[in-house]
Amino acid sequence: DGPVREAYKANGIDCIVDDGFAASPSVFSNYERDVAAIAARLRDLAPDLVFANTLDCFPIIDAAHLADVPSVWNIRESEPWRERLADRNVNIAARALACFDYAHSVVFVAAASQENWSPFCRRGQASVIYNAPAPFEPLQDKNKLRARFGWGDDDTVLLSLGAVCPRKGQEDLVAALHLLPPQSRDAIKAVFVGAPEAAYVKTLENLMTAEVCKRCEFIGSVDNPLDYLAAADLLVNTSRSEAFPRVFLEAAGLRTPMIATPVNGAFERMEHMSSVWFYSVGDHASLAEAIESLRNSAERRKSLADGAYAALVEKWSFNDMVAAYDRTLKAALVNADA
Repeated sequence: DGPVREAYKANGIDCIVDDGFAASPSVFSNYERDVAAIAARLRDLAPDLVFANTLDCFPIIDAAHLADVPSVWNIRESEPWRERLADRNVNIAARALACFDYAHSVVFVAAASQENWSPFCRRGQASVIYNAPAPFEPLQDKNKLRARFGWGDDDTVLLSLGAVCPRKGQEDLVAALHLLPPQSRDAIKAVFVGAPEAAYVKTLENLMTAEVCKRCEFIGSVDNPLDYLAAADLLVNTSRSEAFPRVFLEAAGLRTPMIATPVNGAFERMEHMSSVWFYSVGDHASLAEAIESLRNSAERRKSLADGAYAALVEKWSFNDMVAAYDRTLKAALVNADA
């Protein structure tokens, strides 16, 4: 209920925001009651199609089946199915898996994610539609942004963008900073932008020497993360598990070079030393080597940034992504009418 709704409205499309589509994750009888209520709501709305975004929306697919409404399911999670559904009541988890039979199409954002869930998909049901960066609004001049953030011209700014939590693995960056030569570390500013998980931030702080602590800054959540990404010298993504981080697309669009773990779909779309510098999770020495090498070479940074732009922006555009979803939704409607 914000900019997206306003965009729909500007294009003459009604947008109803409804909070009544949740179902119990733990008590099966309550789950059945909630799904029945969602199905009744769908019958009242009488939609032509249900589009459910993320795995956790499986109750919507379940309810659409009860209401005899065709559906498309967009699964964006990357974890193995046993791990992803481990916190659900076993009967509810079984219903989640049964929902693969109900959706007309199941769309994944990376082939690696599709592979995790392929045992439950019918032949021809699943497809991959990669994310693409939306056109950016013009940003401020990089030098003006850095001045606004208090970053010096001589600072090499390493940006960690995303929630500060164990799944994002920021301890790798903290550990790598300890391995850098003192003269290099003193020229670096590591900036962490994202919602902090207090216990994990405390863990990171406990890992830091006083020298490293001075070079780190925790910003928290911000309204304008793209400004930080545009102003940084390097994006350092230390994620342990993601289908394909959207921040890769944003960094590519802004031509900010990347060091990253090869999470799930990353290898599908980027190439080591061509569009990204990959390092393995927990390999702090390799991460420190990447930081030191790129810090000292503007030419290598530019080469990586150009490679990422070519791989993630030019080869698969926003219009390509929209057209692929358009074909998927139309096919579901045609199938429903057949």
